[in-house]
Amino acid sequence: MGIAYDIINQVLFILGVIARFAGVIVFGLGLGWFTLEAFKRETQWYYQAVLLVVFFGFFAAVFWQSTPAVLGGLALGTGLAFLLWGRKKNPEKQD
Repeated sequence: MGIAYDIINQVLFILGVIARFAGVIVFGLGLGWFTLEAFKRETQWYYQAVLLVVFFGFFAAVFWQSTPAVLGGLALGTGLAFLLWGRKKNPEKQD
């Protein structure tokens, strides 16, 4: 093949990696939001414990099976979700 083919192949590869990273960040946001909402709605401790075991088990499976970029994107997405939706809401503002 030619040099142009190699350049196009490398550019498409880089675009694919960026798209995968962005998709995993969005998936991490959804996973983090779901985990927080399910954790807040359940009042019994054993449901909350099972939810956290499954959540961290999923992270362990991703750590074991995928690339560091995917794990980093997932951690970044869930971390953002925990920061955005994990805060307690204050009903009254103090000045």
